[in-house]
Amino acid sequence: MTDEELIAELADLPASRLMTLLNTALSDRAKKKVYANGDTQYDDVICVATCTFGSNDGIVDECAIVEVCAQPTNDAVVLDDFSEQGRCEVCSTLLIANAKKAVCPICGTVNHLT
Repeated sequence: MTDEELIAELADLPASRLMTLLNTALSDRAKKKVYANGDTQYDDVICVATCTFGSNDGIVDECAIVEVCAQPTNDAVVLDDFSEQGRCEVCSTLLIANAKKAVCPICGTVNHLT
């Protein structure tokens, strides 16, 4: 499959399916280190995010909100849209998801979003 074919195939996917595929592929790249004193360090993490503009003209300004797409847990009810939001309980990353119960792609914590 060529890059162009892959891009065309991905572009045709519903947003929730695309997010699931990308988060799954990208999460396998994240490397977590836990030290003897309990500190945790992550290598650079690539993740999927959404940006909500602070104005109606579509121009990014200081009011833009960037939220990282969290992966629904296996037992979560998956919604049609990304309407659930919150802040990760452990790493404080702003999250958005298509389920009330989702995993932060930065630190792997299960969060309950609203």
